[in-house]
Amino acid sequence: MRYWGIRAAITLGLLLPSSAFGQQTFSSYMAGLLGASSPLSGTSDKIMGLQGGAAKTMTPYQILSLVSGDCSIASPPSIICTKTNGAPFANIATSGSASDLATGTVPAARGGAGTVNGVLKADGAGNVSVAAKADIGLGNVPNTDATNMANVSFTGLSAAAAAANTDTLPVNQGAGNLKQTFTAIQTWIRSWITKTDVGLANVPNTDATNMANAASGTLAVARGGTGDTGTAWSTFTPSPACGTGTFTVTSARYKTLGKTVYISLDVTITAVTGCSNSFTFNGPMATVASAAITGREVAVNAKTVACSWTGSTGVGVCVKADGSALGVNERFVVSGVIESL
Repeated sequence: MRYWGIRAAITLGLLLPSSAFGQQTFSSYMAGLLGASSPLSGTSDKIMGLQGGAAKTMTPYQILSLVSGDCSIASPPSIICTKTNGAPFANIATSGSASDLATGTVPAARGGAGTVNGVLKADGAGNVSVAAKADIGLGNVPNTDATNMANVSFTGLSAAAAAANTDTLPVNQGAGNLKQTFTAIQTWIRSWITKTDVGLANVPNTDATNMANAASGTLAVARGGTGDTGTAWSTFTPSPACGTGTFTVTSARYKTLGKTVYISLDVTITAVTGCSNSFTFNGPMATVASAAITGREVAVNAKTVACSWTGSTGVGVCVKADGSALGVNERFVVSGVIESL
């Protein structure tokens, strides 16, 4: 600016008529070059210039106020620039605060995370890096996934020590760390796991190998049982017959246990018309093969009586052991076991 003022003054001195300087003494403007310690005042010092062909004096502030574009004059002699090639400065350029960052990433070398992933470690010099396990107090933690049992190994526990139940394991209970024996841990586990958890909801809690604990149900014949539910014997209709004789049936009962059939028959002959030495009766079911049951006459002569089935049939034939003819009022009581179909 100093050089420009001198040059302007010389130029104006050559071009302007002497009357132009009559208003101001030339020494007011050409008193010598300004020193570095005496800059022009923005509002009080003046510089010679031409405006519309007329000689004028101008202050430095008047000249600088013509500045436009990216910068402007605020108050002499301050120049404020808010743009670069027409583009406004980002907020951080004027505030200096990282909070005004809108895009991009602060590099690790400038104290930011940059592209570093994980826990950060600062070195006190503005640099950050990934923290190692030891940096955050986890130096003894293994790198493997301890939640995966394939990665967990146990050493130092012998079978004898486990059986002795003297060693303990650290456990956490409530707010404190405790030690528990293997027996205590087994008790815990048993209390946690229910029969339903392992698909045994229908299994009784009693010892199923002790039949004294069987309170209900029936052991099937196919499983070595009788199939018997403890009920009484059933009745059947024997329909005894011989010729046109008649009979009185006192009882006809049976009990089936699987394929085994127990039979009991008590009949009395009341008329022997057309009868010979035998009579027939219908069993409770057909036999799988030939079979026989025995008894005796209990009212007249106490003779032995046998009833038999020949082959697979449902009809039995009864005769006295001596083959004698049937008589009135003879009462036959027989019982035995057959195999049913």
